[in-house]
Amino acid sequence: MLTMKQFVFIFLFLFLVKLLNAQADSSLSGRLQAFMKANADMNYEGILDFTYPKIFKLAPRELMLEEIRNTFENEEMTVKMDSLRVDSIYPVFTIGDGHFARVRYSFIMIMHFLPEDDPDEEEEKLEAILEGMKMQFGEDNVRIQDGAIRIAVTSDLVAVKDEYATDWCFMDILNNKEMNDLILDKEVLKQLATYQ
Repeated sequence: MLTMKQFVFIFLFLFLVKLLNAQADSSLSGRLQAFMKANADMNYEGILDFTYPKIFKLAPRELMLEEIRNTFENEEMTVKMDSLRVDSIYPVFTIGDGHFARVRYSFIMIMHFLPEDDPDEEEEKLEAILEGMKMQFGEDNVRIQDGAIRIAVTSDLVAVKDEYATDWCFMDILNNKEMNDLILDKEVLKQLATYQ
């Protein structure tokens, strides 16, 4: 039988745990919204400010900034993101001194290709790219509208708060498997995989 003192202690302990989890969720949600805004605004420096800093040990920040610019703005095309939204934030978990969460988000990627000299060549190029995108993202998720390819994308991030990131930072976990293996502990990856 629990004494009143033990009961009060257990109640206070559970209340504090719930309060800390609510604060962590609020902090994570706020950082995610700011990260999504940086992406929507194509604020490359801002995107990197929210990127998990341990990544920069493998790929220097300046090199990543240049790669992002080259991807989204080059001589062949421009890429924009629209309708970014967080679909799911899975439960925050702790391993060692780190806190982690899987985040599912979605957006529309809009690819505008610069005109070719030959309109027939331009149409062929657009069709070839369209077919490649349908294979990668699924036929129902890709279409041409107003001369641009529009792709509905759903992807996952890992949110991390640890010795490298004193506030929540993010990295892609679907498209960079090799980087994930180098940066994240196997136990973290295993736990992330349970949230599908």
